[in-house]
Amino acid sequence: MPIFLKIIVSVFLLIGIINPRITWMISEGWKFLTYTQVAPC
Repeated sequence: MPIFLKIIVSVFLLIGIINPRITWMISEGWKFLTYTQVAPC
């Protein structure tokens, strides 16, 4: 695993521990973005 990916994952987990709501919003937004790219209808 690249060090850069490890940093992103650890930051994400840290935010998740501090503020789960932000993490939830980010993951929902990520799902929405990936969904619109896969199925643009």
